[in-house]
Amino acid sequence: MSDREDILYKSGDKTAGDILRETRELDGISIADVAAYTKIPVKNLRAIEENNDDDLPSPIYVVGFIKTYASYLGLVGEDMAELYKMKNAGRHFEPELNLEAKVDTETYISNRWLLFICLCSLFAFSIVYNTLGKNRFERDSEQYSIPEVPDSVRQDLTANSRKLAALLEEEEVRNRELKESIEKGIHIVAIENIWIQVISDTSPPLYSGVLKKGEVFQLPKNLTGYTLTTGDAASTSIQIDEALWENIGEKGDVIRDIPLDREQLRDYLSGVSTKKVE
Repeated sequence: MSDREDILYKSGDKTAGDILRETRELDGISIADVAAYTKIPVKNLRAIEENNDDDLPSPIYVVGFIKTYASYLGLVGEDMAELYKMKNAGRHFEPELNLEAKVDTETYISNRWLLFICLCSLFAFSIVYNTLGKNRFERDSEQYSIPEVPDSVRQDLTANSRKLAALLEEEEVRNRELKESIEKGIHIVAIENIWIQVISDTSPPLYSGVLKKGEVFQLPKNLTGYTLTTGDAASTSIQIDEALWENIGEKGDVIRDIPLDREQLRDYLSGVSTKKVE
């Protein structure tokens, strides 16, 4: 059993937030005491314990919070952070169940964009400074003159700008392809709260945990080798493109090893009633 599988096995259905909260309460420690010692805001600690991703900052900060919080309670910070990352992979919250899978995109300025903007600003500044500064000093005295920007510098700036533009274009293409792959992939919809597990024989578990009512777990279009286990077949719906299979089994039925390859999954669900989603 790998370290990741061991962490999932020991945690059961609990999230990192559940374990941190239970440990804190068993030790009789208030959340204010944790905030005072770790310097993590109380609202972020509560959001971690309540598994409320909407009130948390970027995942990279949350992982750091969890490590610090776990270490303060005497837990293994790396294990809790790894559990958080595994339990939250691929989760997209939908406030109301409308049987349409959506992809949330985050608008941000990447480091490459910042570098590109800085280079452009430097290039523009050099031209403006050269022109205005030279005219000003020429009026005062000929001894004050601003040297021209060397051609080699101009060429380097232009070449770097083109390289950055090409890299940004490649990144945008990859993002579009990933978004399209997710939109046309397999969407697992929770009609009620359900426990699911998405695993592979050759890779670490992709997800193991509870999907709350209205949540959608999204898988890329070309995913292969993974299977789904659901703890309540009647509360589990599966959507592929415009086809939606509702209630893939009876209430309380645990169904294991449902293939998540698109064509195999269609064959597996051939006996289940389906509807078209606009």
